[in-house]
Amino acid sequence: MSKSFKFFCASLCVFSFHVLFADGFAQEDVFNDSSAVQNSEIPSISLLTQQESFEPFTGKVKGRKVRLRLNPHLEGDVVAEMQTDELLSIIGEKEDFWVVSPQKDFKVYVSRKYVLDNFIEGSRVNIRLEPSVDAPSAGFFDYGYPVNNPSISSKDQKWFEIDCPPQVQFYVAKQYIEYAGGPEIKEQFDLRIATAEQKLASANLLAKSDLHKNVDEIDFTKRVDSYNELIHEYKDIAAVSEQAKEALVDFQEKYLHKRIQYLETLQTQDTFSEEDGRADADNTVCINQTDKMKMWGHVEEALFLTWTNMNYNKNMQDYYQEQQITANVISGIVEAYNSAVKNKPGDFILRDKDIPIAYVYSTVVNLQDLVGKRVSLVATPRPNNNFAFPSYFVLDVK
Repeated sequence: MSKSFKFFCASLCVFSFHVLFADGFAQEDVFNDSSAVQNSEIPSISLLTQQESFEPFTGKVKGRKVRLRLNPHLEGDVVAEMQTDELLSIIGEKEDFWVVSPQKDFKVYVSRKYVLDNFIEGSRVNIRLEPSVDAPSAGFFDYGYPVNNPSISSKDQKWFEIDCPPQVQFYVAKQYIEYAGGPEIKEQFDLRIATAEQKLASANLLAKSDLHKNVDEIDFTKRVDSYNELIHEYKDIAAVSEQAKEALVDFQEKYLHKRIQYLETLQTQDTFSEEDGRADADNTVCINQTDKMKMWGHVEEALFLTWTNMNYNKNMQDYYQEQQITANVISGIVEAYNSAVKNKPGDFILRDKDIPIAYVYSTVVNLQDLVGKRVSLVATPRPNNNFAFPSYFVLDVK
């Protein structure tokens, strides 16, 4: 059959929608009973013109889990559950229910065996709410109707997932809807959603691109700020805000993994530098103390980044303030730990009665000045890299 003939058929066909009274014809997913068509209460496309005096408006949901139904009664199949403040396009009314136009992102399903070259090949083919002959029908397609942009359903490959045709209508109880303004309010909000989704896609693309760069070339702060901006700017669009949070956590985890690999490489290089810088037989390392403290800055930064996964918009100062709250006080004599070993958990050892009790290091306290002295250190636990004793980061000296 030529495509031109199909277009001709499409121009003649009328998209009709109805609710099946029983699924007796569901095995083929086609509504074929002509007598049923003649005698049923199936609404026709003229329903849209029956309420010409009705002025469409934007309705706002004023309850939690408010049900959008396939029929204007409380026994009607539930299409979706809507949340507080969600906006709907109200295009008519039927008794105690408002007539609702489907959301732009709402998907329905049609059996693939009745679609050929994006045209319907059956008579009165059901449009289902789920990819199953047992799912409620939102209406039907007539022969030759064009199906735009069908995609194979990930739930069942025997079905196409398509955008919900605009002629399909749903219903919501009037008591759960309040007037939010004219139809332009919903249109503006839909445009805002499209903008938010576009910004999120752009942020994801930039984050993905950055993760292919070297660690020192990644603008970590800028990427995090872009996600946080989306999260806070689009709080009213839950789907975008939640996706931005998930994408932020994913980016931070991948960056952290990349950063740790980089730091491990640096630490290995620093170990060899220590060994090469050995000055005399007593293992004294000729490294400026400030440089030694800076070496642990990479490790602390990696731990801080892990902490920020659960603490948005926090800085390093906030991180150490929280560490102070749970810090321990450990006492002993400070001793330099100059062994050139890989992944050592500290530059110093704390001894009590000649027994080692902990490895310690710090980027805020110069522990070299405390060597040979008995002190009490305010310290917070750190990974000990499977060494014999626990490791601590020193926050202060008492």
